[in-house]
Amino acid sequence: MQTLRLIRSDTGDCLAHRIRPARDLMSRLRGLLGLKTLPQGHGLWLVPCNSIHMWGMRFPIDVLFLDRNLRVVKSIVGLQPGAVVWPVRNAHSAVELGPGTLENVPPLDGVKLAIQEAG
Repeated sequence: MQTLRLIRSDTGDCLAHRIRPARDLMSRLRGLLGLKTLPQGHGLWLVPCNSIHMWGMRFPIDVLFLDRNLRVVKSIVGLQPGAVVWPVRNAHSAVELGPGTLENVPPLDGVKLAIQEAG
């Protein structure tokens, strides 16, 4: 299974070191359902994706919506189970992150990110 890292292009800081891509319909539909938790630094990159729901989830998550150039168009800290995020304008993908991953990170809206193979 491919594992990726999520990096801030401007500073080189690693936001998450263990991101799993979900590019096909089944992996995007399954998402994080069934997990009891997702550790900080871990996540799921949904491509394509411009909205998400938290129906059936057991824990909150942090979310970054990215445009086609991997620039953050919306960030959400602590999205709770049962919530819905309706389509986000200009979003092409979403990165679902473990709760608290973005809690102490300066605002990312407009920041360009890089997604790289984890070494």
